[in-house]
This record gives sequence, structure tokens and C-alpha cells, in this order.
Amino acid sequence: MRNFRVIAALCLVGLAGCDEQVVVRDRATLCGDGQPGTGETCDDGNMVNTDACTNACEAAFCGDGVTRTDIASGEVGFEACDDGNTQDTDVCTGSCVAAVCGDGLTRSDLSEGAPGFEFCDDGNAVDSDGCRNDCSQARCGDGIVRRDQAVGEDGFEACDDGNDVDDDGCRNNCLVARCGDGVVGPGEGCDDANDDPTDGCHRCQAEPCGNGVIEAGEECDDGNTSNTDLCLNTCVAARCGDGFVAPGEGCDDGNDDPRDDCNACQPSNCGDGVVQDGEVCDDGNADNTDACLTNCAAAACGDGATHAGVEGCDDGNDDATDACTNTCTIARCGDGVVRAGVEACDDGNQADTDACTNACVDAVCGDGLVYLGVEQCDDANQVGDDGCDRCLIDWPPRRLALGAMHSCAVTETGAVTCWGYNANGQLGDGTRAHRLTPGRVSGIGDATSVAAFLAATYAVLADHSVLSWGGNWYGELGDGTGTAAATPVRVWGLVGVAKVSAGSHFACALLQDGSLACWGKNDNYQLGDGSRVHRSSPVPVRHLTEIVDIAAGREHACALRGDGSVWCWGGRLGATDEPCCNQVPAQPPELAGVVGIAGGSGHACVLRGDGSVWCWGDNQAGELGDGGDRSGRQLPRPVLGLAGMMAVESGEGEHSCALRADRSLWCWGGPGSHGQRGHPGGGSINGGADIDQRSPPN
Repeated sequence: MRNFRVIAALCLVGLAGCDEQVVVRDRATLCGDGQPGTGETCDDGNMVNTDACTNACEAAFCGDGVTRTDIASGEVGFEACDDGNTQDTDVCTGSCVAAVCGDGLTRSDLSEGAPGFEFCDDGNAVDSDGCRNDCSQARCGDGIVRRDQAVGEDGFEACDDGNDVDDDGCRNNCLVARCGDGVVGPGEGCDDANDDPTDGCHRCQAEPCGNGVIEAGEECDDGNTSNTDLCLNTCVAARCGDGFVAPGEGCDDGNDDPRDDCNACQPSNCGDGVVQDGEVCDDGNADNTDACLTNCAAAACGDGATHAGVEGCDDGNDDATDACTNTCTIARCGDGVVRAGVEACDDGNQADTDACTNACVDAVCGDGLVYLGVEQCDDANQVGDDGCDRCLIDWPPRRLALGAMHSCAVTETGAVTCWGYNANGQLGDGTRAHRLTPGRVSGIGDATSVAAFLAATYAVLADHSVLSWGGNWYGELGDGTGTAAATPVRVWGLVGVAKVSAGSHFACALLQDGSLACWGKNDNYQLGDGSRVHRSSPVPVRHLTEIVDIAAGREHACALRGDGSVWCWGGRLGATDEPCCNQVPAQPPELAGVVGIAGGSGHACVLRGDGSVWCWGDNQAGELGDGGDRSGRQLPRPVLGLAGMMAVESGEGEHSCALRADRSLWCWGGPGSHGQRGHPGGGSINGGADIDQRSPPN
């Protein structure tokens, strides 16, 4: 029955021809009889269990637990294995293929370490990805460089040398060894994982001399092994004497012997500072102006090189008349050698009063220099009637005035000439140049007298007016201003003047009516007006009339009345107590019968009718002439040893002189340092002394 039903079923599905009705009889079903029966999917009539129909008459399929052997490899249905399950991760895959490394299926049926164990299976033959071709996991140190990961990703390998040596070219982390990775690799002496060049390891090399970095104990390190630069290969700075020729050295013999061929690391020669054979000297410099020339010869006049501080010049010749003399001094006027084409003469001195002037020109009349023994004067002009005519003094003058540092005279014709110091214009010639010979005062031709003291000069004219010139600090010129004048200006408001006497920065005038007027400095009441106000124009002296003479001193003035009495005002002569001054004229005691007066620096003298001379005031230089000590006197005392005198005069220089009737001149006081007394020798004179009298030239 089993077979019948099968055929009927085949007819129904069209698998067998059924043109005629077939009757199938039921019969017993038997697996293996070659006839598929009821319950059989197949029956190949054999007992082979490994073909397409199993012994259980079921169609063979992958996973039935029976490995087919009836199909060759490569044919459809071929089974390499059949483990009766559908797992892909055991020894036989779900497609009845034997599991192999590279099939893309990772076996999980084996323990790690068992033959055939797979950690992974990526189904490719690439050995440089995360799964090796032997189905082991790629790892650093397996000898295969992974290429499937980018730099920075987990598992990235730059190299893989298959060992666990960390100091070769490939680190144990599969990164290429490099300087600074902290591991001493091939070619590295050290690796401290930093770039600090001073910590003992620089650029993966220990810090030896020559690495270019100055370490402790090294003077230098230029990174090379040259011994001819500034740093030796021992890292010591090159120096003269080390035996190596360094830059700037001509030689280096390794010793300090200055006498061999190498001295101070230069080839021995003139100028090396060591005297060698054939050298007189060697000062080691290129200065040709010191004691040793650059040719190592001693400096000498005439060698053509000027020895600084010793020679003024050196022209290398023996011509004494050129710009450099034979003594190697610069030719100059006064050296005693006439310089050809430049000097007319040269007498070798600084005297301007001989035949050859200090300008080395021949002395001539009119050059302004007095040629002693030949000229009496020289006023640098050819004008007569100015005190000096054709180099002869126009003498005697009618009047003479001696100031502190200048002098003036009135000639017979009424002209005024002055000479001496002229910084304030006191010579009246319109300049401030000093003069050694008389020069004419501008614009005066009718003077009758002249007066001078410090820096101002005064002249009384024939019309009895007064002109003044010079300094004008306190109004001493009397022109109503305080301006100095180098040419004469008129004293304001003065008429009928008989005489002018000059003091220190002030002056007083005696008028024809016997009254007095003063002007200028007045700090000690020296103007006699009872005040201390400086005056730039004349003011009357109080309480005085019938005056016949006037004499001004440094800070005082005295007047002589017709009755022979003397009246003084200003600074109290010889006083050391208060008050310092006489505000208005007062009489010195014990003086009568006076016929002449003189006002000195800080003292005064008078001539009495009996020919005696009396003085009082300051006495530091013995200017009182009384033979006593040098203390001042407030009371007049007679000058010792003087009698028969006919005139007296006192000067600014703390001295006085008197003229005797026999024409002898007697002087006393003063230090005499400028020859004021005309007495041979220096020192002071307490009493009158005769002087060497020299008459003025005719």
C-alpha cells in the first residue's frame, strides 16, 4: 500500500504519465529496498549512509550528522564534515565545511592554547590587520606591523620587530625609537626624554667636551675638535702660550721666553716690546712720538719724529732758520734765531725796550715801544704837543697827578697826557688798552691842573670848569650818571673851580669863592654833606668857607682854611673805636699854622709854616714817619728828622714824600715793593729818608 500511494501521488502532481489508470496494490514498505515507501523521503536501495539518501531513507542534508562522501570536493552538496548541528563556531561550520583559519568564522569550541584555537578570524589573507593569518590577535611584538590603524588610534604600530628588546630600532610599544623617548636606542649614549642641553644628556649623547654646550668645568665648548680656533678641543679657552696658534696669533711656541723667535705669540720683531739684538729699545707700540721710535731706535732731536712732551717739533733737518729749530722747539719770536722770511730780528729775550721788539721787528720811533737809551718816549704817533714829540718827552709838565696804577700830566700847552693801567678808561684816550708811554687825552687843550686816584681822572680847564673820565661806580665822574667814560665828560654844575682833589671813588673841588663841593662815593660821609648817600653830581661841603686848599684821601678829605686851620671829614683817621667817621668837617687837635696839606691812603699829612711835617691816621707801613710802633694815631705827630720842608705829598700806596728847600726829596712809609719811595732796597721807612734824585730829562 505504501508504493501505491506514492504512484498515485506522482500522477496527481504530474511526475508520472497517467494516460491510463494505474492500479497500485498495497504492499509492505522496506527502507533499502530501492522503492521509496510510506515515511521515506528516499530509498536508494543501499545501506550506504554517506550518500544522498541515508540508511534511514531520508534525504541527506548538511547538519544531519552524516558526512556525505558521494560528492567530490567542489561539487554541489559536498560535505567536508557534518557534526549534526548548525553552529558556525566549532570544528565544522553550519555549511558542512571544515573550520579553517581564514574562513571568517571564529571557532569557539577550543580553549586557548589547544590546537586549532582561534582568537579571531577576519576571513582575509591580510596579515597586517587586527587579526593575524593564523587567527591569533595582532599584538605589538608579533613581528608583523599593523597597517589598519592610523597614528594615535589604539593598536597603531609604526614598527614591530617581533622581540621584547626595548633599546633597538623598534620600541616594545611598536613605535620607532627616537632621541627624547626616554629609552637609550641605537646610536644613543643617553636619552633623558627632554631637550635640556645642560643636564648631562644633550641630543641623546652624554655631554662630552666638544658637544657645543658649555658644561661645568669647561671654559668653552665650540662643538668641534679644532685646536686652532678660540676654544681648544679640551674645552679650555685658547691663550697665548698653550702651544696652539689661535686666531690673532702669529705663532705659539708654548713658552714665555721673550728672547726666542716667538714672543707674546707674535713673531719676534721691532715693536714686540722685547729688546732684541740690533735694537736700542723696544717699547712694544707703534707710537713714534715717545722715547722709542717704531724702528726701535731711541728718540733724538733731528730724527724727524716729534717726541711728545719733550720736543715741540722735529723736522729731521739741521736748518735752524725754518719753522722748527735745531733744538726741536717750534720757532718763535724770542728764541734767538732769526726765522728767514718771517722775522726781521730775534734777540732771544722778552724785552720790548731794546733794538728788537717782542714782535721780532726792528725798533723804530713811532712803534709805541720805548727803545731804552735811544728814545725817551714813544706814543706811537708823530703828533707833537701830546707829551711825547719825536720820541722825546715834552718836559717838564706843568702839572703831574699820580693815581694808584696810572699817571697823568698837563703839558706847557695845556694838553693832558696819561699812561699806565686803563681797564676803566682812566687814560682818556677812548680805549681800554694799557699804555707804557704817555698818550694824549681826547679833546683837552687848555687844562691847568689834573687829579687822579684809583680809576678816575679829573682835569681843571682854563675856564675853571672840570672834565672827568674813567670808572663811574658811585657817580665819581660827577656827570649825573653811573656810566664809565673812556673820553672826558663834564662834571655837572661846577663853575669857578680853582682845584680838584681825587679820593677813592669820590672827588672834591675847591671853588674860587673858598667853598667846597664833593661827589661820588659817600658810605663814610666823605662828601661832607652830613649823609651817606652816594652823589653823581657835586654837593656843597657843610660849614666850610675861606678854604685855600683841599686834599682827598681814600675815605676822607681835609681842607686848609686861610687862617692856617685844618678841617677833615669822612673816615676818622687812626680811629679804631666808634664812631667810625666825621659826618661833617671837624678840626684835628694841636694843629695850627698849617701852610700845606696832603691826603694819603688812610692817613693825612700837613706842612706847617716852620717847615715841619706832621701826620696822623693809619700806620701799618710806617706812613706817619714818627719812628714809633705801627699802630694808628688819631692825633697828629711830627715826622722825625724833617725840617726846612717846602712841600708835602701823600700817595695811595701808604707812603708820603716832602720836598726840602734845598730841592732834596724825603720819603717814608709804604712797603716800597713798587719803588714808590725811590729809595734803594725794600722794606718800610719809619722816618724821612733821602732818595736817589733823578732829574727829568731835558
